[in-house]
Amino acid sequence: MPQSKEQAEKPKKRAPRKRASKPVKTSEVASSVSIHKVLPPEATPLSRQPEPVEPSPTATVPPVETNKPRTRNRRFIHGFLIFLVILFAAALWYQFVYSSPESTARRADKEAERTIAEVGTLILLPTSEIPVIYDIDDPVLLMRQQPFFTGAEKGDKLLIYSTQGKAIIYSPRRHIIVNVGGIVTDTAETAGLEATTNISTTSDDGS
Repeated sequence: MPQSKEQAEKPKKRAPRKRASKPVKTSEVASSVSIHKVLPPEATPLSRQPEPVEPSPTATVPPVETNKPRTRNRRFIHGFLIFLVILFAAALWYQFVYSSPESTARRADKEAERTIAEVGTLILLPTSEIPVIYDIDDPVLLMRQQPFFTGAEKGDKLLIYSTQGKAIIYSPRRHIIVNVGGIVTDTAETAGLEATTNISTTSDDGS
């Protein structure tokens, strides 16, 4: 087939030449390419099981001392001191009240009234005179001096009606009249009685 003029005038294109590939150096590849090492599944960080952590031995913390025992001790001491102060004040008050002459006289009056009332239930007493009452401290000595005191005991009462001339021995413990007699008084002191009057007595039968 005959070629046209235009086709004859076009230059023919040359096919590109294949260049020979240069050998690749491993050092250059290593510097420009990062090599990823493929790890087995059990060694990958995502699938790795955490190692068991052993619990660290906990140090025993000593108990913190509180001030509660000290506070209790202080409260106990304060309470005991307050109790001692109150007890001491009560003892002073008791000594002041019961050791004063007024309180002693009041107690003696009350005891005399009680003794007269008890004797009045056993024998008829004079109503126009208040008797003087003595405590018998040594009945043995009194019995040696006067038979009138025979049968008396320590702690018995001797009631003297000086105007009526009458003496009565009364035993509060036994609640009996021990003896009744007449009297003759003087100013001498008699042993065995708690009074400063010598009492000479005669019983009702004249002895």
